[in-house]
Amino acid sequence: MRVEIRAGGDGVACWNSQAIHAYAAGVNEREGLLAGQNPDLVVIPGIVKCYGCEVQEYDYGTKCTAQIIKTLYTVAGEIAPRAADAEGWHREVPGLATIKPE
Repeated sequence: MRVEIRAGGDGVACWNSQAIHAYAAGVNEREGLLAGQNPDLVVIPGIVKCYGCEVQEYDYGTKCTAQIIKTLYTVAGEIAPRAADAEGWHREVPGLATIKPE
């Protein structure tokens, strides 16, 4: 799983970087184990990307813009997985806070 965090959207540093990198490391470890044990397995790596934090109007706080595309697995020569199956929700990342903590 790749991680792409763009720093400083609206001038705010990412407060979820540690949680996102820890999540990606766990996914990468699982991907490596599965690929090593199953030579016919094709791993299509996922990505967690962030466009930078977004300061909301009317003092509603600062929102995380992280998006997740899950890793897809398929067997070589079989039907490829649907792109819709890779849609994820950023709350799947343990410890990720959608609004910047005070």
